[in-house]
Amino acid sequence: MPGEQDITASVNFTALADCARERGFAVEPLTNQGEFLRRAGIADIAARVAADPDATVAERLAAKTMLVSGGFGEAFKVLVLRK
Repeated sequence: MPGEQDITASVNFTALADCARERGFAVEPLTNQGEFLRRAGIADIAARVAADPDATVAERLAAKTMLVSGGFGEAFKVLVLRK
C-alpha cells in the first residue's frame, strides 16, 4: 500500500550536478521543494483548490504540506537540469 514503506534516499547533488555539466547540461542552483513549487505557481493552484466547493480537506491541505516551513517543502531538494 502507498505510504507503508519509506523509499527516500540520500543523493549526492554535487556529484550529480558535476556529471550533468560534463555531459552538456546547464545546472540550475539547488533549491528546496517549497521554493521550486512557489516559482512554479503552486500558490495559484492552491487558491483554486481552496475556492473549489467540491475539494476535500485532504486536497486543501496537500499544497500546504509541501510549502510549510520545516516540512516537506524544506526537507526535499530539487535540482533542475537543462539541455
